[in-house]
Parts: sequence; structure tokens; C-alpha cells
Amino acid sequence: MQQDRDPQNLQRLFSMLSTLLSMLSTLLKEVLDLKQQFSELQADHANLSHDVRIKMSSCRDRLAEAESLPVWDNGEISSKADWLDMDEET
Repeated sequence: MQQDRDPQNLQRLFSMLSTLLSMLSTLLKEVLDLKQQFSELQADHANLSHDVRIKMSSCRDRLAEAESLPVWDNGEISSKADWLDMDEET
């Protein structure tokens, strides 16, 4: 028991505890920083996904509009969809 109370042993113990607390503090700061970065990435992903959905919807609308436009074919008007089908056959 006397050895446990030796001032040198206590000083080493406190030094190790101080080092450990410092390392834990650094680790906690890094974890919190990573958590913040992850939250920012999630927000960026949500915004990009929303933008992509809007652009895809716009492209679908424009494609549907283009497919319904009349096209001149040998002096006759036919639908764009018919004209596209004809291109696939040739």
C-alpha cells in the first residue's frame, strides 16, 4: 500500500491520466468535426438530388412536348413519334 502512495508513482499516474484526457479531447474534437462534415455532405446530397429531380422532370416534359410536335415528311405532316419510329426502322 505504501508503494501506491509513493509521490513518484502518483505523479506518473497523474501524468498518464493527463495525457489520456488530452488524447480523448483531441479525439472528441475530431469526431465532432467529422459529424459536422457528414451533416454538410448530407445537406449537399439532398440539394443535389432535388436539383437532379427537377432537371429530369423538365427534360421529360420537354421530350414529351418535342415528341408531340408535327414533322414534315415528304410533304405530309406526321407526328414526331411516327418520325422517330421510322428512323429506327432504317
